[in-house]
Amino acid sequence: MSYEFGCLAGPDALGGPAFGLRDGFVQLDQKFVGVLKTLPDDLSEVPGDQEAREAYLCHRCLGDLRPAIKERLEVHGLSWEEFTALDVVERVQFVKRMPTRRVDVHLMHQFAKDRILKREQTDLNDFAFLGFGASYCDVVVAEKQFASLVNRKGLVKKAVVITSLLELPGV
Repeated sequence: MSYEFGCLAGPDALGGPAFGLRDGFVQLDQKFVGVLKTLPDDLSEVPGDQEAREAYLCHRCLGDLRPAIKERLEVHGLSWEEFTALDVVERVQFVKRMPTRRVDVHLMHQFAKDRILKREQTDLNDFAFLGFGASYCDVVVAEKQFASLVNRKGLVKKAVVITSLLELPGV
């Protein structure tokens, strides 16, 4: 059984714990919940228009990729400073060309707009795996809140996202 199958099928498929709940990931999960909780306030403090808020979210969703991006830039003779010197539109387009990060930005927008959304310790898993599934799979079964969020207008995705296997015959 491959690792990719486990990522797509969820923690119970392989008989193990959820990815983010293993040792060493609990603090990261809690930090991520904190980010989601403060996102509406953080975004409201961004000066400028919708384009500035979009750039802010795109910048936030690149955090874990910075080392890999820096490495690839160096291979091509470019520096991080040259990358960050790109204008806002170009940096946003860079992020939007990465399918999983496009899902991340969309989800961040949803959490920023709606303070009532539940924020839970497993949200980091949902962001990571739903982004992958929605971008590259044909069908994804997700819990109701995340299925609703990823199915909202404005996200270009590959997968049909449903909340129950009973919906599968209608897909």
